[in-house]
Amino acid sequence: MLSRKRFLLAALSLLCAGSLMAQNDFGVWTSVSAEKSFGKKFSIDAGVENRLQENATKPLRWDFGLGASYKVRKFLKLGAGYTYIRGRNLQEVKPRYKNDGVTFKGYNVDHEFWRNKHRLYFDVTGKVACGRFTFSLRERYLYTHYNKAECVRDKYETPMQPGFSGTTYPFNGIDFIEHELTTDQKKAKDKHALRSRLQVEYNIKGLPLNPYASYEVTNDLGNQLRYDKSRVCAGLEWKVTKKHILDFGYLYQTESDNDEGNSNIHAIKVGYTFKF
Repeated sequence: MLSRKRFLLAALSLLCAGSLMAQNDFGVWTSVSAEKSFGKKFSIDAGVENRLQENATKPLRWDFGLGASYKVRKFLKLGAGYTYIRGRNLQEVKPRYKNDGVTFKGYNVDHEFWRNKHRLYFDVTGKVACGRFTFSLRERYLYTHYNKAECVRDKYETPMQPGFSGTTYPFNGIDFIEHELTTDQKKAKDKHALRSRLQVEYNIKGLPLNPYASYEVTNDLGNQLRYDKSRVCAGLEWKVTKKHILDFGYLYQTESDNDEGNSNIHAIKVGYTFKF
């Protein structure tokens, strides 16, 4: 029976490692948090996180969050919180077409810019123990408000035709005869999402170590539950003492938009939690 459990844990870890081979970028995510429990059912927490991307050379995002949770039953927990996010949107290239929707006209190239976001979340987590394994499923609703922002935009128009001898402006392998540097006002917007996470943990007998693996998927509630992104992770929680906890992990995340980077990424994550 024990060998089966070890095999399952190893298989989950290999699944994560295999997915990470297909990465496009590398990052480092670090976090520091504090948690205070009031009895066995209610607790509050606060923390900060920083994310580096582009081979861990540039900041992608930092955030500050406050949260609370309540154990309705031993197997059921409710949670809610707020997160302030300062995020960097990467360069975005959009092709432009004439009114017929077919004839190519040019490109709009939005430069990188920073944007503030305010996020509220509400979640419910159910878990069940099976020997030294613990399986959990968390369903989290996310409401994110994006503040308005401004970015620099390059507009490339009118591809060069044979016989043209004037000044051209090359971009993406095409020579254009018109170029304009402008600014674009990004309007405030709201986003509603559902984030589902399935996780398995293993408690090593006699050691303060809990290896875990998880799979998480985010769907856009404002667009008929359209798939947004997914994340697979494997890590290790180390309870140094009752008050000090370290968390080391390795994750692979896919991105379908440029809100937090427009490429897939694999990252090392390191976290520290202090429990009062």
